[in-house]
Amino acid sequence: MSCKCHSPEKEKEIPLCVICDAKLFGRSDKRFCTTKCKNKYHAELRKNNRSVSRETLKVLFKNYQVLNSLLAENCSRYRVSKLLLQRKGFDFETVTGIEYNKNGLKLKVFNFFWYPGKNSVIVVGQNPDESPASPFVYKRLKRFGPEEIAA
Repeated sequence: MSCKCHSPEKEKEIPLCVICDAKLFGRSDKRFCTTKCKNKYHAELRKNNRSVSRETLKVLFKNYQVLNSLLAENCSRYRVSKLLLQRKGFDFETVTGIEYNKNGLKLKVFNFFWYPGKNSVIVVGQNPDESPASPFVYKRLKRFGPEEIAA
């Protein structure tokens, strides 16, 4: 016969290591059994973040190239069909900025902006006061090369 003070329901659950599922002892907020497990966890986080960053940067660079290729010389604003942008691989979901203006929502990719016009037409413009891309992008381009980012 067991007493109620030592019943299995009363026992605390022993926390387990996030990486190797070893039992943890010590502080109540401890998450890893060793520094090796902690380092492995954080290395995996950095790897995943780099992967996501690289993919997002590729999409932004592609969007920038598409908008730049359609830009005529000495022209700061033009109209283009949404279908043409889609065919060229433009991703409308990946942007570097969002603003609201008199025309509604204005989306940005570095120094380019666009907003929907009438009849599936997209109005695209270039802001000459803004730099084409942030220093972060140039640093990434230098590190990975344009061929890897554009691929």
